[in-house]
Amino acid sequence: MMPPAADAAVGQSPDVGIAPEPAECTAVAERLWACPDDDTLTKWATKNHHREPAESSISNALVPPDPTPIQDGLSVYEDFLNGAAHRTRTHLELWANTPTYNANEQAFFAENPTIWKAVAEFRAADAREQTRLIRSALHAKDKALLRAMVLRDGVFFLRDADVAVYASKYVGLRQLFDAPEIELHRSGLRYVLKRDNSGNYLHFEPLLDEAVATLHLLDRVGPAGELAPILGYGLQAMRRQHGLSNVVAKEETEAGRKASAHFFNGEVFEGALTLDSKGKSVLAVVANPQHLNDVRDTNVNDRATTCGLLETTDLMVRERLEFDEPKVEYGQQDGRLRPRFEKAYAAGETTYTMNGVTYKVFDAKGRPRVPQLCIDFVTDAVQRSQGSWWAAKGEESAPAPFNIRDYMQFRTVRTLLELGRVNPSVATVQSLDPDAVVPYEDRTRFFENLWDLRDEVREGDVIVIYGLRDDNQNHFHSFYVRETDPIYGMPVILTANPGFARIQSWHEVMWESPKRSIRNIVRWNPDWLRSPAAVDAAFQVRRSAQRVAGEDQVPQSK
Repeated sequence: MMPPAADAAVGQSPDVGIAPEPAECTAVAERLWACPDDDTLTKWATKNHHREPAESSISNALVPPDPTPIQDGLSVYEDFLNGAAHRTRTHLELWANTPTYNANEQAFFAENPTIWKAVAEFRAADAREQTRLIRSALHAKDKALLRAMVLRDGVFFLRDADVAVYASKYVGLRQLFDAPEIELHRSGLRYVLKRDNSGNYLHFEPLLDEAVATLHLLDRVGPAGELAPILGYGLQAMRRQHGLSNVVAKEETEAGRKASAHFFNGEVFEGALTLDSKGKSVLAVVANPQHLNDVRDTNVNDRATTCGLLETTDLMVRERLEFDEPKVEYGQQDGRLRPRFEKAYAAGETTYTMNGVTYKVFDAKGRPRVPQLCIDFVTDAVQRSQGSWWAAKGEESAPAPFNIRDYMQFRTVRTLLELGRVNPSVATVQSLDPDAVVPYEDRTRFFENLWDLRDEVREGDVIVIYGLRDDNQNHFHSFYVRETDPIYGMPVILTANPGFARIQSWHEVMWESPKRSIRNIVRWNPDWLRSPAAVDAAFQVRRSAQRVAGEDQVPQSK
């Protein structure tokens, strides 16, 4: 329905003597508004943006003064995106400014001026000295000093990329805290963690039951109940709530930050990000309210489907499923353990043997220890997300409603690529142009090309790399994009099985074989993930798989 002012413009004149009502913005969902045009949006955003001046939000009475420069949040964000996020797991978020010390931290420094002096010297030091000071605090097991050095408003925040990478490797929750219970804020989610007898902090949410919590760069941590909301735009939570891929935030004005909202299916709306009177972020875009609501509903559904797939990969990470390579190997025997696992599992056995080494069918918690090639990690996530997986020890196996092998019979990356080419209703595959094929050894160009690809990649996509490894042979490797940055959509966090199932940065994936490069992007169709096609529909795909593998016999359709 067109707003009244627009109706008049196309000849539908209002009654004589009655002025048309001014166009207004409409609330489509919580913290999502649709405005009929740019002028209306600007007026609405100017009225509703409650950003306080930066000076009032960063003032403190610390002596000596805090040496860390307070920058606009977008500058801080871009520094991390183009630096530390390449080499370590970094959960990016757009704050109003550089995080500043909260009231509890300032009170602690006031009571402990010696610690504040050491922190001020640390923050003013160069990268080499900062690394030395962190190492010294770790060696002394001085948790209070270490917390004071690496946390700002509870944020694990270190400006220099080299220092951030070092701290991410050696500083964990157990090195920072002794409290029986702490909070962890990450990607717009809040977790309550409890300390066990060994000093580790554990999750106790249903999907994360007793998993050991880890600390990533830009996580926010602190004693339970002490972390007040941080002034920022909450883009991680916003994109989950509305089915957004990313929100390209721009310069800040009196009418908020100009922004373009990119939905998961590729639709883009121009608008603005504002902060309400309670410091909560609001997104307003130029759009018809009903159309925006329809787009939101579709994209929330698609994003939720992809999130379900990625949650399945998280299960495999927590189970630390190992790569399918025998501990004792004669020649190339990758992929040979899994058939033996399956045979032992089917026979009700608890162990199996290969090359004189015995392997367990179940782990200490009774979960099946399924060996995986990298491609198995990719396809097992689909299989498991459909409810088809090996039952835990002592549990009854239900009939498998779905089998990924009906779609791609062979456990190879090449078969996945063929699937994407011949059956786009299941998955699509994009092959990179030769100009975009850059080996990781040329890191500057590699990340420049990754930046250029950001609009082509979204969370849940499978990245395929190819090239020479240390055996001087070309090899494929495949993995999921677990998280893209919420402003520009650049893939920053990955998940794969390179030895055991784990979450990785780009550097962690690429550094061992720097001659490899990105070759393909594969995307599972979310409609298919919600309702896989009949097994018979995969017959032609199985024919292609046989052909790619060089097999002569073609299986008959069921």
